[in-house]
Amino acid sequence: MDRYLSCPLCQYYFKDPVILPCGHSVCLKCGLRVQKSIATASPSLRSKRASLPSLHHGDNNPVTRSKSVDLMVTSIVCPVCVKKNLLGDRGVHGLARNGMFETLIDKLKNQKINQISGCQLCEKTPPTRATLYCEQCQIAYCDNCCAVCHPKRGPLADHTLTPTTKPHHQTNQQKQNCYCAHHPNQLINMFCSTCAVLICCKCLEAGGHSSHDTRSLDVVCKKQKSNTQANLNILKGNVGDLQRFIEELTDCYQQYEITNLDLEATVAAQFDLLINQLQKKKDKMLSDISNQQREQLENLSLQNNSYKQKLEEASILVNFIDECLKTNDSASYIQVADNLNSKINDALAIWKDEIVYEAAVEPPLDVVLDSKACQKAVSELCFIQKSVPIQPEIIADECHMSNNNLTVCWRPPKNCQVEGYILELMEDGQTKYKEIYRGKECKYTAKDLHFDTTYNARVRAYNKAGISEQSIEICQGTTPKVMHFLVDDALGHPDIKLSNDNTTISCTNNQDRVVLGGVGVSRGVHYWEVCIDRYVGDPDPAVGVAYLDTNRDSMLGRDTKSWSMYVDSSRSWFKHDNVHTNRCEGGISIGSVIGVLLDMDRGLLRFYIDKEPHGPVAFKGLSGTIYPAFSLNNKVQMSVRTGLSVPSSYLISTK
Repeated sequence: MDRYLSCPLCQYYFKDPVILPCGHSVCLKCGLRVQKSIATASPSLRSKRASLPSLHHGDNNPVTRSKSVDLMVTSIVCPVCVKKNLLGDRGVHGLARNGMFETLIDKLKNQKINQISGCQLCEKTPPTRATLYCEQCQIAYCDNCCAVCHPKRGPLADHTLTPTTKPHHQTNQQKQNCYCAHHPNQLINMFCSTCAVLICCKCLEAGGHSSHDTRSLDVVCKKQKSNTQANLNILKGNVGDLQRFIEELTDCYQQYEITNLDLEATVAAQFDLLINQLQKKKDKMLSDISNQQREQLENLSLQNNSYKQKLEEASILVNFIDECLKTNDSASYIQVADNLNSKINDALAIWKDEIVYEAAVEPPLDVVLDSKACQKAVSELCFIQKSVPIQPEIIADECHMSNNNLTVCWRPPKNCQVEGYILELMEDGQTKYKEIYRGKECKYTAKDLHFDTTYNARVRAYNKAGISEQSIEICQGTTPKVMHFLVDDALGHPDIKLSNDNTTISCTNNQDRVVLGGVGVSRGVHYWEVCIDRYVGDPDPAVGVAYLDTNRDSMLGRDTKSWSMYVDSSRSWFKHDNVHTNRCEGGISIGSVIGVLLDMDRGLLRFYIDKEPHGPVAFKGLSGTIYPAFSLNNKVQMSVRTGLSVPSSYLISTK
């Protein structure tokens, strides 16, 4: 509360606060310090100064006006709103005292003083009892510390020292006494609503406010307090809502902290498991390489040792036979020659059978570790939803049916991740819902629904973990019994022009052009009419039905996507796939009315002129979603009437 009870100029508690004309307050001394006097040379400014309200508080100083004063006016710039305020003759002294602020400040000071027991600067334990409190320093002193630390001179001379033993206060009567500027001895006791100023009884008797709306201070104060209390209650409600939301934010913050810690621990454990598995795989593959190497080296070592032994034996035999061949004793050599040859042959046989000039090992492994799949899997590691989202909530107040279009709105579920929504629709009488929308939006309009049909809608949310349950509240809507539509310029040739809220059709070309209605139907019995507003020469406009992809730059009925009746001033024909059938006598003129009856339950199309059936049933076997269609040139203008009841003659004939 201190910020509202502090002077915007000195930043301390208000001292003798006065109220500026703009409504803000300043200390009396601060106001005197910043007020300025300016010349009142112009009569308009002088008259404005003379009308300024001026209040003072029973100081009994007479209000004097002199010629010199009449040439000057006092102004002060509000430090809060920076508005320039023009004051009366007495300047800031003539402003009303803000007694309410003084009372609140005294109350706040007393609360602070009552909470103080010892001097806040004493080094003794316990400190000496405080006797003085500085409002500017907001420190309590004992007499000794005040004399030393807070002398009544220099920059501290203007500080206010309040005794702690006698709480500083003024009586409410002193605070509330407010005297009239024009009648210094009279208390203000009335409020002029016309002038928005406070007045006394003598002001009223003088006649200046006799014809104005004047009321007692208590009545005006009570009314303003009532308005303030109403606004305060709204603010208190907002404060309460904000406090509750802050508590929710605190809980949410704590929940996020806990959730994030759990998530970090889980992810760390999962990565540790992956790293452990990779380490095990690494150890196994390195062990396989080591074992294979050891086995091959052992084989090489055995082969090497075996061949060394055979080499040594063969070398000894070679040396021995070489020595035998050097002998000169022919008889002895002949006697041992067979034995020597036998030894050589045995050695050659061993050489042939046991000596292989190939290493007894497999070739070195010419391989590389295939880690691409693992690297891809690691790079594709991501978070997936742990749980299925909560079901969304349909906002019933925002759901509505417009003609045969149903708009469904829903509210996202709280505190869960959602990737999108699935909207499902079911006609009354059916048993299964049909998905009509899947996406991220929380609003969808189902268009071109069947007329005279009740629909139930529900919505579900989904993420990677799965699909939620359906929404608790099911939206129901019933389409109108009869078809209403407007001609849609987006479904017509550019030469077609619409007016009168898209109910009047004309054309700028002398060739026939096609335009469709904005609503398609696939079942039900529907009837609409066109009135001929302009008919020049003998043109032959056409009315009927068509699919959305029909040709728009020629007469209706020239392709396989449209069915029509075209009529001139004396006769008509039915037309489909550019085939003319069923010529009928009787044409149209200005004011003629052509009716179109489409029975999608039976797949029939027939026509009327001036409320009477015109010719037999025109076409049979119609199916799919079909739109009203029209074709005309610049010699014709027609108006469309929709939402009409089916002719009773047709209903009777179908029974």
